Parts: sequence; C-alpha cells; structure tokens
Amino acid sequence: MKIGLIVLSFVCYSLVFAKPKHVVKPKNNESAISQILKKYSKAAGIRAQFVKTDFKKTLGIKKSSTGELQYAAGKINVSTMSDKKVEIIYNGKNLWVIEYPDLDFDPKGKRKVTEIADHKPALAQQLINLFQEPADFLKNFKIMSEKENGKMKTVMFQSKDKAIQNFEVEFNTDKMLINSIQFVDDVQTETHFELKQTEFLKKSTENIFEYKRLKNDEVM
Repeated sequence: MKIGLIVLSFVCYSLVFAKPKHVVKPKNNESAISQILKKYSKAAGIRAQFVKTDFKKTLGIKKSSTGELQYAAGKINVSTMSDKKVEIIYNGKNLWVIEYPDLDFDPKGKRKVTEIADHKPALAQQLINLFQEPADFLKNFKIMSEKENGKMKTVMFQSKDKAIQNFEVEFNTDKMLINSIQFVDDVQTETHFELKQTEFLKKSTENIFEYKRLKNDEVM
C-alpha cells in the first residue's frame, strides 16, 4: 500500500469539532473564511469526530468509516474504525500507521505497525497548514472557485502538489466552523470527511502524537 494512500485513507485529513459557546462573527473588512481559519490556528489543540467516505472511482467501490482526529502544533493523530481500528500518528517528522487486531476473532492478536522516518505526507502537511495561519495554507493552495448555499460556503482549491486534486472545503459561516473536507488523490480515490463535532482545546495531549511500542507489536 502506498504511503500516500495510507495517509489519504484516514488521514488526515482530515476533522470535526464541538460547538464553541461564543461564536465570533467576521469583521467587515475580513472575509468569513479568513476568520474561520484564524479561529482554528489560535487553538492550542483541536479534537474532532468525523465520518469518512472513500470512493475508488476506477473500481466503483465506496466505503465509509467513523473516527476521531486530534491536532496540535503541527502534529496529527487520526483513528478510524471500520472493519478494524487503524490509528495514524504524525509528529511533524515521522509517520506511524497502527493496525489493531480484531480481538473477537483473534484474542491474542498483535498490532501491526508501519513506521516511516523523516516523512512528510503531502495531505498531512496541508491539513496542518489549514489549521495554522491562513497565509501558510494559501502559499500551497490557490482559490479556484467559491459557492454559497445559505450559511454554507464551499471553496475549491488547487494544490501545488500533484498528489492532491480538487481540494474542497465547506465552511459554516454562521457557526464559524469547517463543515467538511473533500479531495481526490493521485490514484483517483475521492475522500470526503464530514465533520460532526468540534472542540477547540486550551491544552493539547502531547502523548497521543508519539508512538508507544507495545511488547508484542509487529513493526515493519
């Protein structure tokens, strides 16, 4: 499995966060999109629940899964649950993909861990940029089109990285949140993250952004 596909299959996307008690409306001289992106960049951490749908266009196969994403200071942890749990950890330098065993069928099953050192997956980097300063994100993405439907505003971006195509973000300009993220990878798999809840954390949990090896892990 290609590393790009591993990351795109959560990943990292992707991102879903709990409602803030106070919604900050955009200033008249600043776009709602810029205000929303700044809101994410100012948070010490972000935690989100999501529904992810992958559509392999060449095979006509569609698959959905649920999961949780956490982000802080250039680091990402994404856990997805479908047939089995898969956890992806990116600490800004190294990437780990952890496949958990189905203990109902294999009570003594071991975790299978793929470890890649000094690797910066394109999608993970752009998601990190999306949650950092808007200017950093827009260095790598060009706005191609904007579409409004009530309180929802969908923006289509063009990435400088050819591994990412049709990067589309839907913003809720009333609640000032990112509602969904969609993109197509270099093997024509369309991935859609629907963000259900949003939490803006005052303090992040740093230990979730590092792989902790268990005694019986199978590391590849």
